[in-house]
Amino acid sequence: MLEPRLEVVVGKYAEKVHLAKVDIDENSEIAMNHDVQAVPHVLGYKNGQPQKSFTGLKDEDQIESFVKELIGS
Repeated sequence: MLEPRLEVVVGKYAEKVHLAKVDIDENSEIAMNHDVQAVPHVLGYKNGQPQKSFTGLKDEDQIESFVKELIGS
């Protein structure tokens, strides 16, 4: 599962990163607006604007690289 890995990595960067989860079955309009084609799908936002995304399972190192690129570290 991706969720526990995301939570571990986001926990390391809690001062700079927040995690929000959306149930696309209950919020299909959000999924359509963000062109979500498969799950899990992760969108990274900075200053309210989408910056990066990925689809599928990733290991913690890959997620951490994603977060570091997003926050610019």
